[in-house]
Amino acid sequence: MVKETIKYIGFDDQEREEDFYFNLNQTELIEAELSVPGGLSNAFEKAIKAKNIAAVVFMFRDLLWRAYGEKTTDGRGFHKDPQLTRAFVETPAYDKLFMQLVTEEEKARVFLENLMPKDLLAEAKKTAPASLQAL
Repeated sequence: MVKETIKYIGFDDQEREEDFYFNLNQTELIEAELSVPGGLSNAFEKAIKAKNIAAVVFMFRDLLWRAYGEKTTDGRGFHKDPQLTRAFVETPAYDKLFMQLVTEEEKARVFLENLMPKDLLAEAKKTAPASLQAL
């Protein structure tokens, strides 16, 4: 799970600071992988090698939208809903985070690493192509 604390100026011109949460479980990662012909990780690798910035940007957008949610108060669950995601995407906080992820390589790498379940991350690091390991 990723917790991002984001400072931003709201549409009411007030400075705000909020925590936002992102998580992908193994099932969701498989679904994301299968959502792209040839696999999402392969598509990421090809886009990076080809310096296809547009493709990388849209893949990051898709991952953010898939991963956004709210922790339940008892800590047992992570609630995702298209309306919650839409509400987040319509905030300046989303814009700020998105721009950081597509312009700051280290921030993107850390975010992606933390998004993955820890056991899957260890395995992915062993088998990922060199171009993706650099993320």
